[in-house]
Amino acid sequence: MECFEDRSHAGRLLGELLGSYRGRADVVVIALPRGGVPVAIEVATALAAPLDVMVVQKIVAPRVREFVLGAMAPGGVVALNDDALSPGLDTPEFRAEAIHEGMEMKRREALYRGNSAPLILSRRTVILVDDGAATGASMRAAIRSARMFGAHRVIVALGVAPKELLPVFHVEADDTLCIRIAPYFCSIAQHYREFRYIADEEIAPRLHRPRLPDYHKVPS
Repeated sequence: MECFEDRSHAGRLLGELLGSYRGRADVVVIALPRGGVPVAIEVATALAAPLDVMVVQKIVAPRVREFVLGAMAPGGVVALNDDALSPGLDTPEFRAEAIHEGMEMKRREALYRGNSAPLILSRRTVILVDDGAATGASMRAAIRSARMFGAHRVIVALGVAPKELLPVFHVEADDTLCIRIAPYFCSIAQHYREFRYIADEEIAPRLHRPRLPDYHKVPS
């Protein structure tokens, strides 16, 4: 099985595939941390586009922490996995879990972005980048959040994903680019030779780079 050398390698390949977006004033690149940040840095560099993050928190089953029910994104957006049982979502335990993850999302946003204002997504082409997708809930939540904040077009850019997720993303996004489409998917990590853990503290320095002021305004 052919693998990426590391996340930066995946980002460079995605940057080539997204070459038609290079130099466009309406394009912003949004990373899903943590694993999506080094990928998105390469994409943003290749496209000469500004870079920001969108923190998406997984919501797990209160009593079975390994079972991911879905994900939540800024703006109160939630995307549930198809196999999440709806009766189990209307419980005090689930609501408490959702509140906890919402607080954690805000903490991580403040840590990553510091004093920098988030980029304006309204009327822009938003490229959402991650190293891969397993259940698809995080990316679906990110797509919906970008839409809610007024994105004109939403492009999904992934290193790897199971083949059954691509039709799901096609429904919610305007376009989906995925380098490795896995017919038999076990984990994102198996598609990378180097797949090291990225600490929260590593992300902020990578994002704190000069930005063009006009990207904080809504395009006319």
